[in-house]
Amino acid sequence: MFLFLWIALLALGPTRMLQDPGAFWHTVVGERMLTEGHVVSTDSFSFTHEGDEWLAQQWLGECAMALVHRVAGLDGVILLAATIIAAIFTVIFGRFAKSGPPLPMCVVATIIAIGASSYHFIPRPHLATLAGMTLLTLILLDVESGRISQTRLWILPPMFVLWANTHGGVLGGLATLLIFAMAWLLCPRFLRQPSRIDRSGASNDADLADTIPFAKPRAPLLATIVGLATISILVNPFGPALPRVWISLMGSSVIPKVIIEHARLAPFSPEGGMILLLAAVYFFLLNNVRRRGLRVAWLLPAIWFPLALSRVRHGPIFAIVTALTVADMLPYAPACRKWLDAIGPLKSAPRRRPGAWPFAVAVIVLFAAALGIQAAGWRIPLIGAGRCAPTNAIWPVKAVAVLDSDLGNASRSAHVFNEMRFGGYLAYAAPAAKIYIDDRCELYRDEGLLRYIELQRRPERIPGEAARYRFDYALVRTGSPVCTFLKTSGAWSLMHSDATATLLKSTAESSASCAIAKHQPHG
Repeated sequence: MFLFLWIALLALGPTRMLQDPGAFWHTVVGERMLTEGHVVSTDSFSFTHEGDEWLAQQWLGECAMALVHRVAGLDGVILLAATIIAAIFTVIFGRFAKSGPPLPMCVVATIIAIGASSYHFIPRPHLATLAGMTLLTLILLDVESGRISQTRLWILPPMFVLWANTHGGVLGGLATLLIFAMAWLLCPRFLRQPSRIDRSGASNDADLADTIPFAKPRAPLLATIVGLATISILVNPFGPALPRVWISLMGSSVIPKVIIEHARLAPFSPEGGMILLLAAVYFFLLNNVRRRGLRVAWLLPAIWFPLALSRVRHGPIFAIVTALTVADMLPYAPACRKWLDAIGPLKSAPRRRPGAWPFAVAVIVLFAAALGIQAAGWRIPLIGAGRCAPTNAIWPVKAVAVLDSDLGNASRSAHVFNEMRFGGYLAYAAPAAKIYIDDRCELYRDEGLLRYIELQRRPERIPGEAARYRFDYALVRTGSPVCTFLKTSGAWSLMHSDATATLLKSTAESSASCAIAKHQPHG
């Protein structure tokens, strides 16, 4: 399964995985940190906030992206993302396979989970949150069921340290752990040992040899783990300032208006449909097993479901948590016996997880081999070098090439008024330019985002903003109201235009220079 997913992702990567600006600017930030030898804490990309405090909150993931980019360019960045995603869903497929259904049903279940998450398959540090939630959910399910020792919970504090320094989604992981711990420490009386269904469709409570123990985590151990995990998110270069940034982003009412992944999930979109389908399966099984007993970990998807509806970015987390939980619930659902009667028996669930180390080592070796091939410049199909590059159909590749060429004659840094979506690519492809805005919302804050929205709605206000900041160039979406206004204002000269982007140069500075020259005495 891993090889199939890995190859499929690498095949789609060049066109489907390079559609987010974060893939570019995260790499640039990581490169800056590797070059300067310290974690970034100020902005150096924009002219609107140059020198202002900006914490590279995902610094560890950005450094990882920059390292593979140094070795193999964007091919390496896509390779890293594809490897992480393929490993996550291979684990999910393995859980379904071990829970009993026939192979075709395991494949279908995994495809549904992939479909509910695929819109977020982009090379960014957020993949650490998908991996972290996978590992956290597995540990909670297995500790509660008795498949692994409760001492495995000690893995969580160091895991949370790495997670916190890679992506702010660690807050979701910490909240999940806190909810699990509180439910157990409060000793809910409605929880009982669930009984599995045997091959005849009856409960096998009497078959003690075939029953997984109901392991209540020890209160002192669980409280200690939760305490250490909470403290661990403060183990970062910025201390308490980092969680404050995460909370401010989640509390903004403006960000969902400009960033799609922060907006509400569209239920009739393909990914929305997959999430609703996965939720329907989960709630059906939850209702089906509740009379036989429940586990705390089985209730976690019910918490993540409303979060998935509230923000697009939570959908993949819900999909992963729910897929793993559904796989864990299947052997205890009476309805599954009826569904699977015609195609094969429902097997007993395994008492222990299969060894994870051999799989992890194999994945690392495969990744290293492919990265070596790319570093050597071998143009092998699917895994070779030279496959992943920004396309002009999505990014302003041609326009930025014209800009970069013109900047070679500039005596000072150029200020580019740009479409927000183009900001990350500008930082990557034209480092000599200073951008107006990108999608680092914590830097521009609600005021800056609202000002940008207003300029998009009322382009006639751009001259006032240009007087405030000095605009040398404008890189805007072709056909947009802003593009139309600038082209007809008389204050800009057209340098390049195609179906994706239009590049204009301000004539204000040259006009001012000419006026000064006219008043100069002639010698």
